[in-house]
Amino acid sequence: MEPLTMLILLPLIGAVLTYVFGKGNEESAKHIALLFSLLTLLASIPLIPMFMSNPESLYPSVNYKWLTIFDKEITFSLGVDGLSLPMILLTTVLFVVAILASWNRITYRLPEYYALMLLMEMGLIGIYESLDLFFFYVFWEFVLIPGFFLIGIWGGKEKTYAAMKFFIYTHVGSLFMLIGFLKLLFATNTTNIIAIEKTLSLSIEEAKLVFLLLFIGFAFKIPFVPFHTWLPHAYTQAPSPVTLILAALVSKMGAYGLIRLAFSFFEDFFQLYSYPLALLGLLSIFYAGFLALAQDDIKKLIAYSSVSHMGFVLLGLLSFNLTGLNGAIFQMVSHGLIVAMLFLACGIMNQHLKTRLISQLSGVARSMPKVGWSMVYASMASIGLPGLSGFVAELLILFGLYNAVKMGIMPLWVLVLAALSIGLTTGYYSFMLQRAIFNSPNDRVKKVKEVLTSSEAVALAVLIILIAFLGLYPFHAVEIISQASEKLLAR
Repeated sequence: MEPLTMLILLPLIGAVLTYVFGKGNEESAKHIALLFSLLTLLASIPLIPMFMSNPESLYPSVNYKWLTIFDKEITFSLGVDGLSLPMILLTTVLFVVAILASWNRITYRLPEYYALMLLMEMGLIGIYESLDLFFFYVFWEFVLIPGFFLIGIWGGKEKTYAAMKFFIYTHVGSLFMLIGFLKLLFATNTTNIIAIEKTLSLSIEEAKLVFLLLFIGFAFKIPFVPFHTWLPHAYTQAPSPVTLILAALVSKMGAYGLIRLAFSFFEDFFQLYSYPLALLGLLSIFYAGFLALAQDDIKKLIAYSSVSHMGFVLLGLLSFNLTGLNGAIFQMVSHGLIVAMLFLACGIMNQHLKTRLISQLSGVARSMPKVGWSMVYASMASIGLPGLSGFVAELLILFGLYNAVKMGIMPLWVLVLAALSIGLTTGYYSFMLQRAIFNSPNDRVKKVKEVLTSSEAVALAVLIILIAFLGLYPFHAVEIISQASEKLLAR
């Protein structure tokens, strides 16, 4: 079977088997889900040598006519390039991590939970592989369904409200995107992304409208400020393994769409509106950063930090050079790994300590050293400590902005503010670590001894290794990403 098709089918088959066999024996649901998530990961790894040997052979890899309506052609087209391959690999790795993290945390309705997790994986892989707007939109909307139920059934006290807000807000964003897609369809008579790239011809006013529709649609999902208000509720109410997926992957599908479609089709408008867009990126970085600084709940702090860090992706795009664009895509992968580790460690702490409040914690690193130091490690990676992946991502983006300033594309104050924002990130993570992780253990923390299960230990170890590997040896990852960046800038 063609490898890209198999990557979509494996989680789907796994979801069906997990639900069917899990009904007879709930414990088997965990094992089947883990097996198929591992099989999907193993199926994604051969894409690396295939891509390195001949990138063009995978773009597209599958392409045939699916339906024609009123002379409008819809194609089932799948492909992988330097933008989508890192996101597919990130997805397959993090679903293994999320299922391991769920092992002892999810205790009821196991067949439904693990089946929904695998269905969400299928939807995300479908988004990253789709080279047709119709199927891109189908997979995009499909991801909302398991996300809604995973928050609404296994979430916290306000899970219903959080699930509804997540669904409504992100669905409204999808409607903006859909209108833009329809306009592209009627302008080009096709939904094939590669064909649209070659034949797109719109008037200035039409192009502005479609650009705005696509940008708003993706901004809801990333999310940028002020489209972010659904995020704190969804992230804090969802169980930690689901929050891990929402922050590390679902938000990245918005950034992926922004680059794959909005930036690819309408790069001229990114240049035309580079100053207001840079302000939007900086607003997201600083506004969400100051909100993170004000939080007592560690999970909310990480949630707002996630919004802040996604602002760097937009700044990387606005540099309009290879270094900055590579940094934007690298940031998506790096932040996905880092935020996954932060939410995983936070979830383990909350499970044993029964609180996430900084004011009620102290000395976690002494009573729970493995989890406490994992939180330190992930926080340092998020700050941008040299040797870890966050440093490489921010370094590439800042150097990209520096080049943009030298070329007169971007004013100096954008670079200065972007660099200063790292101090803000250092501030809120240092505040959290000093109060909750270090110092002497309080009475609550003294009573708890570290009980790190084997599944949690493996999940944390995978993330630790990948964050360090990308920080110490980013060359091959950047080489893969550059293939897509060069094509985008050549247009």
